[in-house]
Amino acid sequence: MKTPIVFRIVTCLLYLSLTTALLGQIEMQVDHEGEFRPVVYFQGFTPVVENEKGRRKKAKHERTRFVLVNNFADGKVEVDFLGARDPRQIRNNRIEAGKNSFEMEVELTSDRNLTGCHYILLFSSNDSMATYFDSIGSLSAGKTKKIKIKMPAQVDAIGSLHIFEQGREVRTQDSVAKRSLDDEFKELVQSESAVPNTVLFKRPRHFRHVVSPSGKHIATFRDIKTNVRVVVFDAETMQILQSVDIGEFDEELNDIEWLNDELVLYIFEEDLHSLNIQSGEIRKLYNSVHYITHVSPDGIHAVAYDRSGTYYNRDDDFITIDCIEGKRVSTETGNAFDSNRLDSEGKLRMKREYDTAGFTFKYREVGSKRWRKLDDLNNDPNIRFNYSPRDAVDQPVYVNGFAGDPNSIIVSSNLGRGTYGLYKYDLQLAKISEVLLEDDRFDIGGDGPEFRLLRNSRHNVIGVGYWKDDYTVKWFDEAFDTTQRAIEDALPKLRHMPIAWDDNANSIIFRSFSEKNPSTYYLFNRATKSIRNIYDVNPEVLEYELAVTKPIWIEAADGNNVQCYLTLPPNWDGEPLPLITHIHGGPTTRDLNRYDPINQFFATRNFAVLQVNYRGSTGFGRDYKLDGIIGNLDTTPIDDIAYAVRHLVDTNVALAEKIAIIGGSWGGYSVYLSMQRYPDLYACGVASAAPSDLKNLLKNDKAVRNRFAFHFWDEILRKQVEDPEYIFRASPISRVDDLQKPVLILQGEQDWRVNKNQADRMADAMKKAGKEHTLILYPEDGHGHNAFGWNHSLNETEAFIRTNLGL
Repeated sequence: MKTPIVFRIVTCLLYLSLTTALLGQIEMQVDHEGEFRPVVYFQGFTPVVENEKGRRKKAKHERTRFVLVNNFADGKVEVDFLGARDPRQIRNNRIEAGKNSFEMEVELTSDRNLTGCHYILLFSSNDSMATYFDSIGSLSAGKTKKIKIKMPAQVDAIGSLHIFEQGREVRTQDSVAKRSLDDEFKELVQSESAVPNTVLFKRPRHFRHVVSPSGKHIATFRDIKTNVRVVVFDAETMQILQSVDIGEFDEELNDIEWLNDELVLYIFEEDLHSLNIQSGEIRKLYNSVHYITHVSPDGIHAVAYDRSGTYYNRDDDFITIDCIEGKRVSTETGNAFDSNRLDSEGKLRMKREYDTAGFTFKYREVGSKRWRKLDDLNNDPNIRFNYSPRDAVDQPVYVNGFAGDPNSIIVSSNLGRGTYGLYKYDLQLAKISEVLLEDDRFDIGGDGPEFRLLRNSRHNVIGVGYWKDDYTVKWFDEAFDTTQRAIEDALPKLRHMPIAWDDNANSIIFRSFSEKNPSTYYLFNRATKSIRNIYDVNPEVLEYELAVTKPIWIEAADGNNVQCYLTLPPNWDGEPLPLITHIHGGPTTRDLNRYDPINQFFATRNFAVLQVNYRGSTGFGRDYKLDGIIGNLDTTPIDDIAYAVRHLVDTNVALAEKIAIIGGSWGGYSVYLSMQRYPDLYACGVASAAPSDLKNLLKNDKAVRNRFAFHFWDEILRKQVEDPEYIFRASPISRVDDLQKPVLILQGEQDWRVNKNQADRMADAMKKAGKEHTLILYPEDGHGHNAFGWNHSLNETEAFIRTNLGL
């Protein structure tokens, strides 16, 4: 029996260095209290930084990055790999997959005294790149110090060793001049056919691109090395008109919008600024705001959104700003959370409040200060606005915002039908006045994923984007619809999401994506019928041949149809493959046919990957969702997954004896239950951030004051189920004896959604029952991984699966 191991490796956010192609003269810095500071030394696994007053403080390592500096730290260190383990020789000495440890000894000799030292080792694992670093302490001039590098991970090949003193690199025989870290990583995997982790899991940002009212100009953000710039260019010639440096790289690039054809508004570090595209002048207009929620047609006023308080009961301030004069005109407090709604004039007219009974929708008439409950006024039998936590599984109405008419709102509702349709609701008549769009098989709006209303500058709804099997756009305006069909005909292998346009549809920017492409931004010019590539989110991944994903529908145990996605390796020859069953969380979410680095990771390593939108998933109508939720969490979704797997075995896509199942969050819960309910179907499973004890999960939600989650699950697991033992029976921890195959458990120690004790309890129960398992804890990760966590967890997952599938 394998015993649980605790994995405590610290690393830097490698993808930042790769994204900006930094050179080898590098410095370790940590984002601490809103700015980046050099690392002084490491206290255990925690980097320590020094502020401007010389005081030293601990900082979280996940915000650590490489940055380019002008020179190395003073000194030079000779590096000798003992036992002829030179990195350029060891590359050909492959280590058996599944052996989760690596050791080597190194001798270091410095020409001067160095303090606060650590090292970074570059290595490849399962054809993917990673870094490992640890503290060295002090080096004395002329004295040799032996260090032992021991990594609890599979290592295929190692690169060079980088030595740092107080956060800055010291020269070695391998780092006497500038070098490209990108080149070194590419060299390590030059003989491998699979796509490296560092390519698949790059996380460059999606920047908003906005078109000026006239359609002549485009504004956006761009990362330039370690800084961020606002860039404005001509929509016809693509000539850059302004490129203004606004500060260091930061996550707080909240918004960008045109006020008029001359002024661009943007929010950087939560402050609202304007940029004059003619003069290049930047003005700070207002402090501490989060989003630009409305720009007036007069090209003068903007409404910005600020938030404070607790998640469900906070004061949301809407601040109207005269952007020409640079002063606040008014402030209104919404006293609700993210469903505050402004009308077409930028006036706060609707809100949603929450208490233990659930959510209450209120609105006020134009010019009035009196809030009224919508349900008290409603005359439509097919509409009910308020809902309880239980209703969140089948929320009757979603308010999508005001129409261009200030007395009408746009709603999605499934009352009176099986799927959510899109409607206009007249506030004066208090009933639905117009059917905008309906689909008998797929939800339009509601809790369907990536639903978007498409509007013009007068806030009239002129189209809608939503998911069917693939992403779908329906325009109500002929000019826009013609442009949509044109780009779809020109680039048929991509799905095209319109994100910005002028009112005449002369210039439209599309974010185009597929299972092979995270996103490319295209500009379509209707007058010239030209399509221009203006931004690739991850250009490096486009250089590789990736896998194709296609939607399939299979028949489940009870005869109903279930939607799935199947990803197959590039150039698949038709022979049956080992199968990765990749299960989504939620459970009330769904998988989509778009770029998924986990799918591509396994498919480019010669696995088939199956995703199952089991019943309980959203986007396919009321019955599809409810069939897998109320009283059926441990049966119907698990059966749907198993029948989809068997379909692939029966159709000679998958090898019956080589099937693994993986998932995170509720997907991890499904891993446990699937292996317990179908012990002969799966050879092994990997459960990440997975609930195992549902009663304890409820207790945790209540303790951390995640009130809505507590009430929601309390309804689903107890109040709506007559069997008082259901919550115990539906908990994987109650069925440990049914586990027959090995399980890998991955858990972030900072996870407040699925607390660490869920993993600990399951591992302890499996250990007591003598069940084969491995537990890996990530000290700095939450309900999901940082860059290093993704890299390590996927490498460990692949090694675990290959070992247990006999590959």
